[in-house]
Amino acid sequence: PNMDGLEATKLIRQTKLNLGTPIIAVTAHAFKEEQDKLLASGMDDYLPKPINLSDLIDLIKRWCQIIDSNESEQTSFDWELALKRTNQNEDAARDILQKFVQQLPELTEAILASRQEQMYEVMLAKVHQLHGACCYTGVPALHSLCEELESALKIKHYEAAFYKAPELKTESLNILLAVEQAKVLRDIGPAN
Repeated sequence: PNMDGLEATKLIRQTKLNLGTPIIAVTAHAFKEEQDKLLASGMDDYLPKPINLSDLIDLIKRWCQIIDSNESEQTSFDWELALKRTNQNEDAARDILQKFVQQLPELTEAILASRQEQMYEVMLAKVHQLHGACCYTGVPALHSLCEELESALKIKHYEAAFYKAPELKTESLNILLAVEQAKVLRDIGPAN
């Protein structure tokens, strides 16, 4: 009571109890400035009004998808998971994976650069971007790593994020090698 969503989010994020709980804004204001304000408050995503049912379902799947922790958690690349995320559409899975692989090295370097400069708000934005991209690409180990980093950054546990972040480089290289070995993409060169 007597609290808006931004205030509630900030209070929720101050407790360890809700560390990995996704918070989604439902808003009539879909302007870029409003989106940035919502994400900066600690919310994970937003859904503009009027609500489109397919957008709602996609959002729920993106944030509430349970990954089998026995096997998938430690896998760098899982083509079957990538197919599952695209409802068995191989062309869509390849297209999403291709775009992901192209942006992965640059995004990883941007995260590590912001870490080095201790620009944690920038780092959070880049980790959030990478975390979202992981949702559809069959990269469960990186997805988990991004989730850990994003949670730490949102509650301002900068030291934990600082020491965890270098794992991104290793996992990114693991993904590039695994994708190359799986031969699911036609135009991918060797990982650097």
